[in-house]
Amino acid sequence: MIFFIISLSTYFCYLILKSFNTLELLQKEKFNVAKAFKWIKENAKKVFLTPEILVIILIIIVFNADAKIIGICMVIFYMFMFLYKLKGYKKQIKFDGNVIRTGIITLIIYILVCITFAWNYNSVSNDFIMVDNRWLYYIIMILMIYFNSFIILISGLMNNGIMYLVRKFTKLKKGSKKK
Repeated sequence: MIFFIISLSTYFCYLILKSFNTLELLQKEKFNVAKAFKWIKENAKKVFLTPEILVIILIIIVFNADAKIIGICMVIFYMFMFLYKLKGYKKQIKFDGNVIRTGIITLIIYILVCITFAWNYNSVSNDFIMVDNRWLYYIIMILMIYFNSFIILISGLMNNGIMYLVRKFTKLKKGSKKK
């Protein structure tokens, strides 16, 4: 279980740094998710053909390996990817309310998935479950970070919905104060 948490630490460090790119894109598009999705579609090679594709190859190589081997590979890979991304990162994002809300929503999505996996990972380690599918958790998490742009777009949609409800609520509140 401790090893799983260690592997998550490198995963989240890289995830946060990678998420800034899509959050910057959303911010440039004024949180218009349709425009951001269109940009991602038009620039699919730039978004998806990154050194991260190596981890997909890693999945294929160690597909039938033990979960600890996949975890070790994940720690090493995401540590190097974090350092690689940090080296070339230029901070252009402005932390306004939309960026913070979208980031928090994205983080909640990832944390809920990781808590589910950690709970199940612990059950497998304690022999409560007969089938060891821990390798599947790593694969799902790797694919989630690979398709992180879409998860952030979904978070952006949720943020837009929250902002819509807040505007409606404040309109109703202002309308009731006038009466």
